[in-house]
Amino acid sequence: MSLLLDVLDTPSEAVQRSVADCLPRLVAPLATDRPAADALLDRLLDRLRAGGPSGYGLRRGAAYGLSGVVRGLGTGCLKGQGVLERLRALLEERSDAAAREGGLLAYECLAGRLGRLFEPYVITTLPLLLAAFGDGAPQASDTAEPSHSYAALLLQCKTVHEEQYACGGEQRLVGGTSYYQLLLDCPGWVWEAWSGRAGGGWAGG
Repeated sequence: MSLLLDVLDTPSEAVQRSVADCLPRLVAPLATDRPAADALLDRLLDRLRAGGPSGYGLRRGAAYGLSGVVRGLGTGCLKGQGVLERLRALLEERSDAAAREGGLLAYECLAGRLGRLFEPYVITTLPLLLAAFGDGAPQASDTAEPSHSYAALLLQCKTVHEEQYACGGEQRLVGGTSYYQLLLDCPGWVWEAWSGRAGGGWAGG
């Protein structure tokens, strides 16, 4: 397992994704071994802070690895083993842009790998993502631009329709996703809600 995790440091997204694809089955037996699971999560979460010239590749690899490990352990570890709490701490690390970027990469990979299993956690991540759009460090604010899968997950969360989130960040979130891709990803009720907001907030256009 340690050797496989070392491969996550390879500066190739294709390699990192392949490792993450292998991890769920390998990690599943650790769901009943809390110390081993905690050690694995600690290693990847700490790696999300990696700095230096090769820091981005290390953070991206850790994000992919974390998504595979969470898939293998089960989504219960997101709260039960403090994963979401530590990711929030990364995004609130005002003195370390690399850590904030690492947290955002982790959210992106988790949403992409877990899909609808991640929906219950969107409510708590949405304010963090919207705040990240205004991050003064380009490496963090640029990373906040969502993949279409993450944008679709956020749109499926009813909280996104509340007036407190009808802001520039929300518009940028949706605007970064092509209408074609949203049509593919979003269920029908999202579009009913979207059209119902026409003339107000974020439907326009």
